[in-house]
Amino acid sequence: MAIALKKILEELPPHRRAAVELRADALIADERSARKRGARSKPRYHVFRDACGAWRWRLVASNGTVIANSGEGYKSRTGCVSAIARVKAAADAEIAVDA
Repeated sequence: MAIALKKILEELPPHRRAAVELRADALIADERSARKRGARSKPRYHVFRDACGAWRWRLVASNGTVIANSGEGYKSRTGCVSAIARVKAAADAEIAVDA
């Protein structure tokens, strides 16, 4: 178990610690099993607030690399999620390569 997780577990009351340890062990076992099968997690959109309080998104690849971002902040979380939907809808657009 990771050192950070051990520190968190030490801070939990005993009655909660056992349940969290069981769940953590199950998640670790699932991750190890997935690695053995060569499975990777799916890319995901991460929605967050920036330092100015605006909503932004980033697309994170299965290896953890950020491969795209919103490029602008949105006033509302809904606006940010709508922008993700527009990007996903345009995902099958043609690729234009300059010669």
